[in-house]
Amino acid sequence: MFDKIKVKDMMNSRVHVVSPDINVWQASNKLKTLHIGCLVVVEKGVICGIISERDIVYKIVSAKRVASEVKVREIMSGPVVTLKPETPATDALFIASTRHLRHLPVVDDKDNLVGILGIRDMIYQAVNNILATSDYFDMKKAENG
Repeated sequence: MFDKIKVKDMMNSRVHVVSPDINVWQASNKLKTLHIGCLVVVEKGVICGIISERDIVYKIVSAKRVASEVKVREIMSGPVVTLKPETPATDALFIASTRHLRHLPVVDDKDNLVGILGIRDMIYQAVNNILATSDYFDMKKAENG
């Protein structure tokens, strides 16, 4: 079942972006206000990075840097690996797990940002598929006595 699912079926089409030139405090505040885990960094219409809660904790907080004095471009993760909406879910999960990526922007054929897919979204979908398969097997067992 999971192998029939596409990225477009799991992605969040509400993607929030920031400029690489804002400071990390501003980005952090946006993450908090929107209750999200990452922001896609876009410069002149091109995706150039991702900044996540993890980046802020590892590169600002634990390094004892002042967030308002550091630009997003200094700590953002990149280069960014993107997916297409038609990418199979199994491929997306493989890419995320082998490259240790938690967030993958989704772009159309013209490289326009159309969504974002998080590892949590993929795990949620995979678990739901496992549960659905289990329910199906239980139903078949009951039918066959």
